Amino acid sequence: MRVSIAILALLATSCANYKFWGAEEIMRGSGDESVQIRTWVEDLEVEEVVGRMAEGRLTAQFFLRSERDAPIRVQLSWVWKDADGFIMRPAQGGSGQQDLLLSPGAAKAFSFVSPSPSAIKFSGSIIPLDAQP
Repeated sequence: MRVSIAILALLATSCANYKFWGAEEIMRGSGDESVQIRTWVEDLEVEEVVGRMAEGRLTAQFFLRSERDAPIRVQLSWVWKDADGFIMRPAQGGSGQQDLLLSPGAAKAFSFVSPSPSAIKFSGSIIPLDAQP
């Protein structure tokens, strides 16, 4: 686990135009539940990244807030992985994407519930749909 965090940190620092937000880690039994968000959008804040196990399912939640003076269009994509890091099949609800229009300064909350009890890792990625300033 520490090796993968170190690799991700190295990748983030080697790409000066990219920003990376780590995950809040939640430990349960012998497995690791995690929520991880990455963004490649300048002036976009990812806040309050949290995860919670309830009724055998992981709920991932985070907020996005644009610091730009104008609306911004971004694409949020996500995947759910099992304890071994394998991506859940799309037919199982293991991945998705959504195009968003974020108002200046407004925070928007996002919550996702794992599609099955074996999906215990959430990984989200945010890319710009507009040209970067």
